[in-house]
Amino acid sequence: MDNGDTAALTSGTYSCNDSSSNCAGNWGMITANNLFGSIECTESAGCILDGLGLHRVMWVSGTGGQTLTLRALAFKDGQATNGGGLETKTGALVDVVLCVFGNCKATGTSGGAIFVESSGTVVKIFGTSFIGNTADSRNGNDIYRKDGEITFHDICPPPYTAKTPTQGSALDTFGSVNGSAFSFAECFIVCPADYSTTHLATAVQTHSATPARPTRQVQRAPQPV
Repeated sequence: MDNGDTAALTSGTYSCNDSSSNCAGNWGMITANNLFGSIECTESAGCILDGLGLHRVMWVSGTGGQTLTLRALAFKDGQATNGGGLETKTGALVDVVLCVFGNCKATGTSGGAIFVESSGTVVKIFGTSFIGNTADSRNGNDIYRKDGEITFHDICPPPYTAKTPTQGSALDTFGSVNGSAFSFAECFIVCPADYSTTHLATAVQTHSATPARPTRQVQRAPQPV
């Protein structure tokens, strides 16, 4: 993936069962160093990034002053000292959109799902669910903000017209966070009033995670893992 590109993943489970660095970097199963663009699921939001309890799922260090967007991905069973699902640092600008963090674990400082480490790092969360994440230290089962900034938005991002997603349980956080620190889900595109229920049912069955689709398509976030 080059800077500014979109890495489009098809539905399926992506994992690495080698506990060494043969198929995973020292910092995570997926590493992004000064990389910006988009990593997203293109089919039914069914892309599972599975750390298998062996690796942090993703590590992001810097994004070159641009934004890296993570869209419609499920971060599952990630494990690391900090941020079992995702660690961000060194001025990275990361948007987490319509994702799920499930059963991720921090064995050290904390941040079972997400760890925001350093100054200048900005993480924005939209329509994302957090389920069953843990931290051995009990400091931030879901979120640990050491420095930088993390903001939870209680609206769905464009082009999704639902102004307020479904709010779930409050998150366990450590360090100050901005916005509504809750698990959110069910962002979708509203069909026109004259669009029949038959067409709607068909759209739901064949929905796409690609935001450029017509507004008659319906997109939902990944299901809890």
